Amino acid sequence: MTEIKAAPTGVKYYELCAAQGEFLRSEKLSETAQFYYKSMGLPMTFQQWMQISALHIWMIYVRMRALNPDLAKLYQQALVDIFNDDIEQRIYSDLKIKSSSRITRYQKDFALQLRGGMLAYDEGLIFGDAVMAQSLWRNLFLGKPDVEVRHLAVMTRYVRTQLYLLDQMTDDQLIRGKATFIRPWVEYRPVNK
Repeated sequence: MTEIKAAPTGVKYYELCAAQGEFLRSEKLSETAQFYYKSMGLPMTFQQWMQISALHIWMIYVRMRALNPDLAKLYQQALVDIFNDDIEQRIYSDLKIKSSSRITRYQKDFALQLRGGMLAYDEGLIFGDAVMAQSLWRNLFLGKPDVEVRHLAVMTRYVRTQLYLLDQMTDDQLIRGKATFIRPWVEYRPVNK
């Protein structure tokens, strides 16, 4: 029964993560996409969208780790499975790549980037804000030398705040798909109990 619930929750969370940096050239950007592409100066590319999505997938993934290990594995796998399926579809439709061998090669590359990003963000989670900022610079900002330090500070604060809020959720809320993302450009004050 839990497996049946994990798939739709994985889809819901993946769609939430993918929407953060979604851009369709024919449509107006969402507030969040405007933040990433206009305020942060990130390029509107498939690669960049993937990195924005990967950051948000990682944040949900981190919270899922606090579930019962068997349950965590189910929900994490559902999230990664839908990521892989969607990436395959987007490579075909957005990048206009029709060769199945090239699609597979790109798919493997993006899966490696997701795993590499997750490992880097895990280091930032463990070793502090300087390492988190470095991980964000390498992954989200693609290691570009001209990134403004204030942008790294904003994103580091956002990640820490978002992880804190996800940690405040109950397991039941999480597996029912109730997690959301805050606005990354808003500075939230610490919650005092």
